[in-house]
Parts: sequence; C-alpha cells; structure tokens
Amino acid sequence: MENALEHMEKGLKMQSDMGYPVLLSQHYYSLGMLHCDLADLKKAQSFAEKALQLSQENDEGMLEGMARALLGRVMGKADISQGLKAERCILQGIAILDELKLKPMVSQGYLFLSELHTDMGQGEKAQEAMEKAQRLFQEMGI
Repeated sequence: MENALEHMEKGLKMQSDMGYPVLLSQHYYSLGMLHCDLADLKKAQSFAEKALQLSQENDEGMLEGMARALLGRVMGKADISQGLKAERCILQGIAILDELKLKPMVSQGYLFLSELHTDMGQGEKAQEAMEKAQRLFQEMGI
C-alpha cells in the first residue's frame, strides 16, 4: 500500500504542477479510497471532499457520483452516529452514477451502502443493498 500511496501522491503533484484541472478529482478520489482502506479516515474524508469539490467545478458527473459515495462511506466509518447523513450521501452518488448508466460504479455504491447498513446494525437493509450490487455485477458478467 505504501508503494501505491507514493505513486498516487506523485501523480497528484505532477498534474497539480501542470495546472491541468481535468480529472484532477480522480487523483483525490483514489487517495481517498486508499486512505479509507488504511483506516486513516480523517485524510480519507479530506480527499473525498476535495474530489467532490473538483468534480463539481469541472462538471465531471462520474467522479461526482463516485466521490459522493466514497464520502458517505468514510463518514459512516468515522462516526456511525452520522449514519443517516452518510446514507444520503451514498444514495446521492448512486443516483448520479445510475443516471449516467455506470453499472460498475453503481454496484460499488451499493456495496458501500451494504457496508454502512451492516455497521448500523440494519441487517435487512444491508442484505437488500448487497443483493442489488450482486444483481448488477451478474448482469455485467462480473
């Protein structure tokens, strides 16, 4: 993971130094995902928020949806008492991705939602979200 982090940070610096804003949000999203997986939730949230901001500024719908879903995931992990707010954020991301017909990302959003509902002790909702993700993955042959 350290190697991945080093290369992601290097890519972010290179693109930032060039002053080219298009898809810069992708770097922040990827760093947010990595920090979430490393359980560094403060950094993960900061990167997810920056990804969301940049994706909105640059009219990058796919990345806005992905960033919203990630932000909800991170919020739920950081403070489960914010579960409803995290759920809304994930669902907003899923809606954007669904409108763009990006099934792989929609599926990932449902995985995040299932994870959140599990952490909130909502087993039935977690199962429903997992089944939606599974159905979408099967439709894509994944």
